[in-house]
Amino acid sequence: MVWHLLSTVQHAYVRVAAHCTDDTNPTMPSATGLWPGANWHEREGYDMFGIVFTGHPDLRRILMWDGYPYFPLRKEFPLAGLDTGLPDLEVADETGARVKPAPTWVGHLWLYPASPWARPNHGPRTKAGPSARRNPCK
Repeated sequence: MVWHLLSTVQHAYVRVAAHCTDDTNPTMPSATGLWPGANWHEREGYDMFGIVFTGHPDLRRILMWDGYPYFPLRKEFPLAGLDTGLPDLEVADETGARVKPAPTWVGHLWLYPASPWARPNHGPRTKAGPSARRNPCK
């Protein structure tokens, strides 16, 4: 966990780094008592990384829905995501929809997770031939 602190009055910058004691269930003390503006940042850290801030006044998810069981920015979370049910069970039952993993660009090919729309032998979804398929990240 890293805090970046800037004093606009004294024109001073301090970076404070601290390690979580447990990698599977990380916890840190909350900084909202010192800086009330840390509230939203700590909630995002909890929502995306699963860091529990002890002493936080309102630690709940801010970007994902309340029942979402994963933390998407952790290193062990798959790059393409996970097949997950929708948060509203009535909508999911009525439409049959699910949250589907996204295709992922790896090296020279697209990887499509197992889904009804998977294209196992068709390659990338482009009109260009094999010689025109380049890594868009380069």
